[in-house]
Amino acid sequence: MKAQALVLERESQSPAPRTAAGATPALPEELFLARVGVAVRVFRITKRHTQTKLAELAGLTHSTVQRIERGDTAGTIVTITAIERALQLRPGLLARLASP
Repeated sequence: MKAQALVLERESQSPAPRTAAGATPALPEELFLARVGVAVRVFRITKRHTQTKLAELAGLTHSTVQRIERGDTAGTIVTITAIERALQLRPGLLARLASP
């Protein structure tokens, strides 16, 4: 499955570069939002859900799912957690995939 390949590829990559203080450099917000949106779309399609079905499963509105997939917003932690549960993903996976 493509989504599983995406997860395996992301987890097998070398660790993100660190600053002199040991912190991971910040990712531009637009790039982070786009990555979250792509990850949600890939997992949703892999599960063969429509945006409407995902919204129902997660207890969200259709427009919220649309905005997240477009990269307009990443939503709140509650929203992302609801999407991860609806897609049967490990907690925090979407943020990890979107991070450098």
